[in-house]
Amino acid sequence: MTATNGSAMTRRGVLASAGAGASVVALGSAPAPAQTGAPKTFVLVHGAWHGGWCWRRVADLLQKRGHKVFTPTLTGDGERSHLMSKDIVLDTHITDIVNVIKWEDLNEICLVVHSYGGWPGSGAIEQVPIAFPRLCGLTRSSRKTASADSISPPSSAARPC
Repeated sequence: MTATNGSAMTRRGVLASAGAGASVVALGSAPAPAQTGAPKTFVLVHGAWHGGWCWRRVADLLQKRGHKVFTPTLTGDGERSHLMSKDIVLDTHITDIVNVIKWEDLNEICLVVHSYGGWPGSGAIEQVPIAFPRLCGLTRSSRKTASADSISPPSSAARPC
């Protein structure tokens, strides 16, 4: 493909132009709710075969903006892999999340779950619904299975992060 001025257009040049255009659009858009208002408390739950470490960059950015961030690692995963056993079930992971909430005395939480994290996340919502006025799910699956996007808020008062 060549431009009208005779110079060759490369794929890299086209992608760079598209990226620059997207950046301009993003900079001109309204800030996300997490970027405005009072500091919030986030509990970020990883998917299967990960650990709380996978949220490090996100947690750092949120903390720099004054938010409290908790990134529990589910039993048997990540740095808690030494606890792996046949006795670990979904209820174990639900308890992991609920215990962070109880022991850290958290409330008004923005729960962010990714992939498998939606399963124990929804269980935690059932056990301590008052703690979750904000819900956010991340998934890249397009299958029609239960995922973080399908979590129902504990009440009609729940609002997105």
